[in-house]
Amino acid sequence: MPVRTSILITASIVAVCISITAFNYLSTPRIAYVRNLELVYGYNGMKHAHEEYRSQTAYWKSNIDTLTTKYKRSLAYYNQHLKEFTSKEKEDQQLMLEKLQSDINNYTSVIQQEAKSREEKLTQGVLNQINSFVQEYARKRGYDIVIGSDGTGTVLYGNASMDITDEVLAAINKEYKIPADTLAYK
Repeated sequence: MPVRTSILITASIVAVCISITAFNYLSTPRIAYVRNLELVYGYNGMKHAHEEYRSQTAYWKSNIDTLTTKYKRSLAYYNQHLKEFTSKEKEDQQLMLEKLQSDINNYTSVIQQEAKSREEKLTQGVLNQINSFVQEYARKRGYDIVIGSDGTGTVLYGNASMDITDEVLAAINKEYKIPADTLAYK
């Protein structure tokens, strides 16, 4: 009987230890981190957004170049024929040149504002996609916390085994599809 009691006590102690270990393991949060900049700039959605933005800015620059060329030609014509103009023609030409210059300045100003707005919109859209993806990715894989490391001190140290940047980047790029309605500026 004492041997049997001893075995039961030992088995009970082992069972309690296993239970405590399992409880500690299950209650320990799973934490990982991603390198934000690598994730954002490695994401095909961001690369596509940058290409879309470059295409749009090239289109705008082309329009500005066209307006500038028209102004330069008009100015050259004005300077070339200045002595031949009557005072009324000279005044009309000067007004036309001023209007062309004003058109260039106004268009450039509007385009600068539009470019800034467009860039912010594209970037925010990409960041929203990444954040949603990381939330779902973490939930599916049982992570309790995914911390972003951006090089400004938010994560001072992280063991490389906790870095899931490459696997998240591969997964998000695998799911990314280029929208059909892009790069169509006219």
